Amino acid sequence: MSFLLDALGKADTDRRLSEVPELSSRRQTAAVSPWLRALKWLALLLLAALLFLAGYLARPMIEAKSSSVEVLPASEVKMKPVQTPEMVVPTQTIIESVQNSQHKLSVISYSDLPAVRFAMINGFVTHEGDVLATGEKIMKIEKQAVVLEKSGAETRLVLGQ
Repeated sequence: MSFLLDALGKADTDRRLSEVPELSSRRQTAAVSPWLRALKWLALLLLAALLFLAGYLARPMIEAKSSSVEVLPASEVKMKPVQTPEMVVPTQTIIESVQNSQHKLSVISYSDLPAVRFAMINGFVTHEGDVLATGEKIMKIEKQAVVLEKSGAETRLVLGQ
């Protein structure tokens, strides 16, 4: 019987040696000095203040960049003749051709949104509602044609003619 008790005692001792130590048996770690802890908090606070200040100072530059673009209403936009390298047309020639009612439709940009549509007539970029120098109003820009109106009479300019 003592043989059994010795074996049980030895097994109990081996089991205790292989166990994970309990919280109460854990060694105490070295305490961090209060000055070091205060220095860490001060450094974090200083870093946060610098980040805030950098964002605050950069704000006027960001606002200046976004407000530098000015969008004018279509009524204030002055049309200028488009000059391509192949053909340079003086402004006087364009005005004369408009006054002679010989309109030349060279480009149509059609969209489902009427505000985006435009047509190039006699070298000028025009939109629906614009009035040409001859007094003709652009009523509608279609996929292949532009409808002009003057004194109740409609004229249709077809692309490519």
